[in-house]
Amino acid sequence: SSGINAEYGNLGNTCFMNSIIQCLSHSRIVREYFLSRKYKEHLSGTSKMQGRLAEEFASLLSDMWSGKSDVVTPNKFKSAVAKSAPRFVGYSQQDSQEFLRFFLEGLHEDLNRGKKGKRRMEDPPKGLTDAQLAEHRWREYLAYDNSSIVNIFVGLLKSTLT
Repeated sequence: SSGINAEYGNLGNTCFMNSIIQCLSHSRIVREYFLSRKYKEHLSGTSKMQGRLAEEFASLLSDMWSGKSDVVTPNKFKSAVAKSAPRFVGYSQQDSQEFLRFFLEGLHEDLNRGKKGKRRMEDPPKGLTDAQLAEHRWREYLAYDNSSIVNIFVGLLKSTLT
């Protein structure tokens, strides 16, 4: 798609949500993942949200980019958000960063292919280089948290003081 094809309608005081949806919808990798319906291959059968956020986000993106409507109002999407996070019920102003964190965590849960249950962190073998230790810890992380959202938005950093 070369550009968004519909205006985005505001629901009350929901610009905190709208700004995040606009940003994510303009992230090519996110948009293509949902519009191509590839996300359906990754829906988790054990998500508390039962795929609701991923499905409604995909539907909203489809409406926004299809060219079938002049204005898209995210009523169903907002309803799915409210069911998953009661703090977003109603139309009062919220924090965009808080919404982004909730939303990405919710999408991750809907799409997580990792193990369920209590995490087990093993002591790494002795004598590993920093790169080897990072690889070991990253594999442990991905064993439980493995989704397209992690692939797009999560990384491993090394911080050093000099």
